[in-house]
Amino acid sequence: MNRLMRFVIITLLFTTCLSLSAQEVNYSTGSFRIEPLGRINIAETDNDWGFRLRNFEELTIGNPNYRYYLKELKSESAQRFPRREAKSTMQNVSQGFGTSHMDDPVIMRNFEGNQYNLGVPNDNIIAVSNGGQLISAINTNIIFYDLNTDSLLKSMTLRNFSASLTGISTHQYDPKLLYDPDEDRFIIVFLAGASSDTKTDIVVGFSETNDMMGNWNVYSLPGNPLNDTSWTDFPAIALTRDELFITVNLLDYGTSWQTSFRQSVIWQVDKFTGYNGQTLNSKLWSNILFDGVNIRNLHPIQSGDKLLGPNIFLLSNRNFTLYSDSIFLLEITGNLNQQDAKLKITCLKSDVGYGAPPDARQPKTNMVLATNDARVLGGFIHNNTIQMVGNTIDTTTGSAVIYHGIISNVNRFPEVKLRLLTEPGMEYGYPNISYTGNTLFSQQSIIGFNHTGDSVHPGVSAVFYDGAGGYSNRVEIKTGEHNIEVLSGSYQRWGDYTGNQRKYDEPGTVWISGMFGRRVGFARRLGTQIAEITSPIAETPLVMKGRKLDAALYPNPVSDLFGMEFVMENSEELIIELRSMSGQRIHRFYEGPVSKGKNALIFSTQNLAQGVHILLILDQSGKVLFSEKVIKIKE
Repeated sequence: MNRLMRFVIITLLFTTCLSLSAQEVNYSTGSFRIEPLGRINIAETDNDWGFRLRNFEELTIGNPNYRYYLKELKSESAQRFPRREAKSTMQNVSQGFGTSHMDDPVIMRNFEGNQYNLGVPNDNIIAVSNGGQLISAINTNIIFYDLNTDSLLKSMTLRNFSASLTGISTHQYDPKLLYDPDEDRFIIVFLAGASSDTKTDIVVGFSETNDMMGNWNVYSLPGNPLNDTSWTDFPAIALTRDELFITVNLLDYGTSWQTSFRQSVIWQVDKFTGYNGQTLNSKLWSNILFDGVNIRNLHPIQSGDKLLGPNIFLLSNRNFTLYSDSIFLLEITGNLNQQDAKLKITCLKSDVGYGAPPDARQPKTNMVLATNDARVLGGFIHNNTIQMVGNTIDTTTGSAVIYHGIISNVNRFPEVKLRLLTEPGMEYGYPNISYTGNTLFSQQSIIGFNHTGDSVHPGVSAVFYDGAGGYSNRVEIKTGEHNIEVLSGSYQRWGDYTGNQRKYDEPGTVWISGMFGRRVGFARRLGTQIAEITSPIAETPLVMKGRKLDAALYPNPVSDLFGMEFVMENSEELIIELRSMSGQRIHRFYEGPVSKGKNALIFSTQNLAQGVHILLILDQSGKVLFSEKVIKIKE
C-alpha cells in the first residue's frame, strides 16, 4: 500500500469530532430556474421492447478509482479486523434479534416484482399511495402496480420514461421514488450519464395528479451545476410540506479516488411548480465545509408519519473509514424563498463506532457481494428523534452487518447511539427503515435489508424495532434461490439500497422491495421481491370495565420515558397513579380535572424498578376506568 493511501486510512481511523456544538458553516447557494422539458402519460405510452445489450466484462456504473480504493480499504480492514467465528453471546456493542418479548412482524402480501433486465445491481426502490397504487423501480425499469385489483398495469424502462427529454444520456440508473401523502402525488428521480459520459443530468418527474398512470411533468437538472467538469452520482431524496430535496455527489472525470470527489451538494426544489408543470424553482447548496473539509454523502431525512417543514435535517458520516464514531447532523433552517435560511452542522460522537464493511460471503463460492461503504442509507424523524441505518463492520467477527442509529433531542442537545444488528453465520447489507408508530411518543419502526450467509443464499429480510431498545426476530421476506453470479470474476453486486416506505393511511404497515438470488434454468440472476409487512404491536383503542377509553401507550416495554395519549368524551375529575402487580400504590401522579378531547401524559421511569407495573386511571369514587401493564426494562 502506498504512503498516501496509508496516510488517508490512518487519518480516517482516528479522526473524531472536535466540536459537539451546532455551527454555521461555510457554504454557497445559487438559484436555478428549470423549464419542463417534457410530459409523459404512462397509460398512453407504448410498451417498449426493453432491449438492453450489456457486456459484463465492462466496468459497472460508477467510478473505477472508487472501487479500487474500496478494495484497498477493505484489505486493510481485513488485516485489522479479521474474520472470526461469532461468540456464543453477543458483545455489548451489538444487538441480536429477538431481544424483546414480542411477536415478529407479519408478512401480508408478498410477490415477485421487477423482472431482471441486465442491470447490476438491482437498486430497489418503492412508493405506495394511500389509494393503493404502487410504483417499484430498479436500475433499469419501472413497474406500475394496482394493489386493489392485484394487477400489473405497466412496465417500462427508465429510458422510455425520459424519452421526451433531448440531449441526455441513455445511460440511466440510480432511481429514487417518493409518495407525497399531503398532495397524493408521486415523484421519481434518477441519473442520466456517468463517468463514461461527457454530460450527466438528474431526471426528475412529478405526477400531475394522484393517478400514477396519468401525466407526469419531467425535468432535467444539470449534473454539472457549478461548471467545473464534474459529474453527478448517487442521489438521495426527501420531502417537506412544500419542497423536494435531492442530494448528490459531484465527482471529477477520470482522476484518482483522493482527488475525484469534489463535494456533495443539496438541491432544494419547490415541489408545487413540479406538480403544476411550471418553471421549476430551485436552490443549490454547495461548497459545504466543516473544519475546512467537504461533507460527503449527505442523506436528507423525511418525517416518519407526516410531512414537516420548512426546516429539514440531513445526515452524513465518515463513510470511508476503518472505524469512526463521528455523525454529522445538518439542518437547513428555511425554504428556498427565505433570504435568511441557513445551513448548520453539528458533529456528534456516537457511543458505538462504525466502519466500512467487508464484502459479504455467499455459500460455497469465492464470489463475494460488494457492500460498499458505511454511508447513511435511510432514516426518518419523529418527535425530535431521528432513526437511521447503514452498512458497517462487526469488528468482533469481521463480518458485514448493519447499524441502527438513534439521535435523540435533535433540536436542542442531540445525542446518538448506534446498535449493530448481527446474527452468527449471517451477513447483511443495504438497509432502509420506515416509521410504524401511531402516537406522538412511539418510536416503532421496521428495517428491511439484504441478507446472505455461510449456508444461506442472498435474500431480503425485515426486523421490527419496538422503540424501547428491543428487536424482533429476523423475518425472511424472500429466501434466495441461488447465489448471485452475474458479473465476470469474483466481485458481484447485490444492491445499493433497499426500498422501504410507510403506508401512510395504514399505521403499522410498511412496503419493502428487496433483492434475492434468483435461479432461471442455469442462469443465476438478481430478483426483486415486494412485500407488505405489518407491525406486531398495534396501537389501538383499549376498552376497560365496559367503558371505552380511546388510548395508546408508548413505548411499552419502556426504559426511560413512558407516554400515553387518550381521548375523553367529557371533562371529568380523574386520578392517575402507578401500582405494583400486588396492588400497592407506587406513586399518584395526578388528581384533578381532565378536559374533554385528546390528552397526553408522560413520566420518567428512571426511579422505577425493572419489572411489570400497572398504570391506573380512576374516577373520583375510585372506580377503575382504565388499567394497563407498564413493563420497565433495563436500558
